Amino acid sequence: GYHQVLHSLSTAGIKKLDTNQLPVAWMMRAVAEWRTGSLVSASASSASGLSAIPRPHSREQVLLLMIPALVTDSQTISTWKAAGMACTAEQYAPIESACLGAMKSLAAAEAAMDGTTPASVRNFHAYHKWRILFNWETIIDTLSGGTTVADQILRNIRPRFGGQDLLDMADAARQSVPVGDPLRVIMDAEMG
Repeated sequence: GYHQVLHSLSTAGIKKLDTNQLPVAWMMRAVAEWRTGSLVSASASSASGLSAIPRPHSREQVLLLMIPALVTDSQTISTWKAAGMACTAEQYAPIESACLGAMKSLAAAEAAMDGTTPASVRNFHAYHKWRILFNWETIIDTLSGGTTVADQILRNIRPRFGGQDLLDMADAARQSVPVGDPLRVIMDAEMG
């Protein structure tokens, strides 16, 4: 279905839409591009969607704000896998910078939510926050140099998050999703 969305929502086609429809069209296109691996295009579509000024606190606004984090996570995991799911402390430095940027994007998306934001969007946000934090911790745990290097990196990260541990923040995101929700089921299964 994502390829069909991309086919239906060309740039020319989006430009023909009513102004009120632009944020949703750009959001749908950005998500489809992210899911199909067109990451640079997804970032550009997200920016276009935000420029179309989505309704505050809406699904469109929150998802458009999240796209940079989702793109970063996809790029980071691809880089890590290409490195044999291990990297040196030097290779890790840009990963940490990217993950910090992803967390800023997620924080902006979270700040855009209020009581009118659909629960499904809140749960989607929580799931991806959990996923990004869990992936980040996994990458740190697989750094060459063993637990000494990983422990030092984790100690250095905690002050950026008020002393919180990445996995504690991930678990808080997981627990914010109601038990039985399909995304919670996925997270619970991964935690195992």
